[in-house]
Amino acid sequence: MGMSIETRDVADGLAVSIAGELDVAVADAVRQTLDAALARRPEVLRVDLAKVRLLDSTIMTVLWRTQKVASAQNTRLVLRNPNEFVAHVLEVAGLLTVLRVEREYGGGAVTG
Repeated sequence: MGMSIETRDVADGLAVSIAGELDVAVADAVRQTLDAALARRPEVLRVDLAKVRLLDSTIMTVLWRTQKVASAQNTRLVLRNPNEFVAHVLEVAGLLTVLRVEREYGGGAVTG
């Protein structure tokens, strides 16, 4: 059903909002967008996953690789607002132990 990506400047870095179905068909576009964001060397790179309906292993590899590159250049990668499905997939894959996640609830963010 497709995918959309938007990158914008925020106070402490960059925010990338991704929506749709993230699978092997869009993995290169996701990787290229995240690589371009990292090339700007932001203090923080937030990837908003609130509108993601599908997340496959190819995208999980992209996120893991992005975390490695971000860490090497002292950029803090933060995944924001994953829905229950996406959070479950990341948890089963063991990625929640290496990826920082923020969830917004009403008045603020909860990190984990």
